Amino acid sequence: MSDFAKAYLAAKSEEQNKVMLYLDHVDINDGYLHDAVLFSQIMYWHLPNKKNLSKMRVKYKGEYWVAKHHDEWYAECRVKAPMVRKALKRIEERNLIHYAGSGFAKKKTPLIDHNRRGHEALQLTPIPLHVFVGER
Repeated sequence: MSDFAKAYLAAKSEEQNKVMLYLDHVDINDGYLHDAVLFSQIMYWHLPNKKNLSKMRVKYKGEYWVAKHHDEWYAECRVKAPMVRKALKRIEERNLIHYAGSGFAKKKTPLIDHNRRGHEALQLTPIPLHVFVGER
């Protein structure tokens, strides 16, 4: 391996360029890995940062939301837009989220909302889970 390749890989390994996937998230998503990856990222965005502050910055109708378009998920967790649409619908069918349309940022943006009853049934800690996703 060339010195350039070694340096590149070393620099990449130091970046926060990773996705944490919990096996429980795979289980509650019936073994669908794309669904589990998205669900894990949705949960990640709703947990506080190291300073115990919210990572969410977009406030809409009195609630804080993660604003992500379908194609933005690829950069974050390598799930392509067509699969994001399908996965979010399946996650909604499992009663883990509510998935509805919105006009956020003057774009037709589907809206994801936390389903507390679904999380309580799974004995997960209910957290406020709101996400906007859509297309550019």
